[in-house]
Amino acid sequence: MTRVLVAAVAVLMVCTTSAEDLKPDRQQQALINRGYGMFVHVGVNTFNETEWSDGTLPPASDLPTSLDCDQWVETAKQAGVRYMILVTKHHDGFCLWNSKYTDYDVWSSPVTTDVVSEVAKACRKHGLGLGLYYSFWDRHEPTHQQKDPAAYVEYMKNQLTELLTGYGPINEIWFDGGWAKPDAEWDFPAIHALVNRLQPDCLIASNHTIAIPGKPRSIRQPQDSTAGDPIRFWPTDFRLKDPNLVRRDDPKVYSTPDETGRIRSHEREQVIALADRLGIRGGTRPVLCLGAVLFEGGALGV
Repeated sequence: MTRVLVAAVAVLMVCTTSAEDLKPDRQQQALINRGYGMFVHVGVNTFNETEWSDGTLPPASDLPTSLDCDQWVETAKQAGVRYMILVTKHHDGFCLWNSKYTDYDVWSSPVTTDVVSEVAKACRKHGLGLGLYYSFWDRHEPTHQQKDPAAYVEYMKNQLTELLTGYGPINEIWFDGGWAKPDAEWDFPAIHALVNRLQPDCLIASNHTIAIPGKPRSIRQPQDSTAGDPIRFWPTDFRLKDPNLVRRDDPKVYSTPDETGRIRSHEREQVIALADRLGIRGGTRPVLCLGAVLFEGGALGV
């Protein structure tokens, strides 16, 4: 069943590098201190009973009847998380804000609420940090298909400028979908420079950050990573890999809101009950655990 995906994500940190002089910088330490977060994925697919789509679903089908972004964030707060990562655009290209660079967005749907804005306001209200997910791969935008990648890179930079100048402080940006083209065509250095200029405290990474030596477009599983593995997307501030993000047997905690745009009460109670067991309800203390490694140049793997 398709759902608004709300995954509780523990960013759990133990430094495994043997180089004593490699230490997190100020922003990376802030990421470590945030610890426990919630990943929220909602969009046009939610209302079409599909996990992924090809960019042709009509905006008119994006129809939450009781959209309540404040309820998502308040639930996250009670669940003990300290920040939220919101999917602003997935691989289908549908945007959860009113972007002047596309008509494939909420502004073209029956419910024109700017979801990014509402989540940002709710995060400020409840004292949570805000991060954003943005897919490189875009199955709707025509410039994505052009042989010369420059036009689509400009499209991404324009949209990222909207996201990074219109919604207040952004803690992190998670990129994804890099497998759709050769890595160099995303011009990650230019994207990284743009984000740094607009939001100097925002950390940046792309999913599948680490490759297997000798296989530059391969995916190195976190448990197999070793010192010296090649970094596919550089510069990067931390490492991302989500091998089990949407598997039903994954140990993450999922909430499954209905198509009204609210988290169901029994699933809200589930994530809050976990917080009570951990003693973190309301975000009164952090949850920090395993899995960090510092790369040469200051990048942090999580």
